[in-house]
Amino acid sequence: MKQLRAMTILICLLSTPHFALGCYDPVLSTNTSPQVLKGRYRAIRAASESKTIHKCRSARADSERGARALFGSKEARFLYPNLFSQYQIPCLAPLMTNYDRLPKKKCLVTTVWHEKRLNVSVQILGRGTNNTVLVCIPGVMSDSTVFRFLVGALANDYEFWLIDPPGCGESEAPSPKDLGPGGYSPAALAERELQTIEACTRDRPKDIRILIVAHSLGGLVAVRAFGDPQLRERYAHVLSRIEGLVLLAPADVFMSQVSPALVSRADLSGLTIRIGNGLGVVPEAVAEYLVGSFYASHCMPREEVDHAVAVLSNPGTRNAFQAMLHEALAFDRKTQRPNFLEMMAQEKWYRNIDLPCEIIWGKCDQTVPVYVGYMLEHQLPNASLTVIPDCKHAPLLECPSECAQLIREADVRIASKALARERLTTARAD
Repeated sequence: MKQLRAMTILICLLSTPHFALGCYDPVLSTNTSPQVLKGRYRAIRAASESKTIHKCRSARADSERGARALFGSKEARFLYPNLFSQYQIPCLAPLMTNYDRLPKKKCLVTTVWHEKRLNVSVQILGRGTNNTVLVCIPGVMSDSTVFRFLVGALANDYEFWLIDPPGCGESEAPSPKDLGPGGYSPAALAERELQTIEACTRDRPKDIRILIVAHSLGGLVAVRAFGDPQLRERYAHVLSRIEGLVLLAPADVFMSQVSPALVSRADLSGLTIRIGNGLGVVPEAVAEYLVGSFYASHCMPREEVDHAVAVLSNPGTRNAFQAMLHEALAFDRKTQRPNFLEMMAQEKWYRNIDLPCEIIWGKCDQTVPVYVGYMLEHQLPNASLTVIPDCKHAPLLECPSECAQLIREADVRIASKALARERLTTARAD
């Protein structure tokens, strides 16, 4: 009887995610239906409270059925155990093989922003035979590994510099309090990443071609680097070496509202995560959220869930990405109301971005809707938008081979525009 009561208490906790996790959060909402668990709990409680349970065979049968349901295979009841490794998914396995075979070198670059020093990690991949470099900048709650499938698809065509932004991957992740206000803002991230690119180009030939490939928040940071008048002046020598931008579903400086899922992640407490980890529900909840964020959910690898759980569980990376979310856009943290005047002031910087800009977007994106892409195509002086029909917010993960082909085509257009601009400059000089 004691064991049965302990079992019912545990099931009651697991069947009430609001209680177990402190507050409702789409990132940590369990995949198991609360109604199903509550039904099982009621069946066992009714059987255990029956005064004639030792005499009533039907009551004992109900109890045994409830117990069998509770102790059934987790593979049959949960999502996470059924996810495949990236090496088992047919469309991803060859890309991972190519990625693993590439020579890799890691270096740390010391960056400075407002007298605060921070080491940024860069993964340099390639055989040294390609003249074009893709500098890859990930979005929030990501690091350089998010580009692994794209790298595998483009391994024969490019060299890669994969940057871990501050607070991500193998870069340092100081407390937001230690960095001070704005330490994880787009301006700070842009300046540190420009310093990182400058260090990587220092010993490279002048004739190498450099393209920026940036996803989500990384796209907003890349646009900030080229649009902010102060950064353009201080890093003109770095920006002049970059031939074009390829932006994958970039965030926009002007947004009247943000995704509720992003807001919930920005305010997620360490206590909530520790309780969720203690109950063992975090991997399952993250799996449900990430699978829902993929158009083709069968292509979502288990490693992506493991990475997200590691980021959430580590106080340094969790505090860093939450600071990035809070400081990314001009929103009041208490009221969640946008500061339209500041947004419009930053929006005017778009006209400074005169180099070719290729934008790739998933038509079904629920994080940053595709209409933002059409706005950016209109606002950026030299931009072109390509929309992928069956894709949400992460084309580099959801359809990497198709995304890689679009990057190749974008590169051809960027090279053509750069050549035309060079000829025009020469003609004017003559």
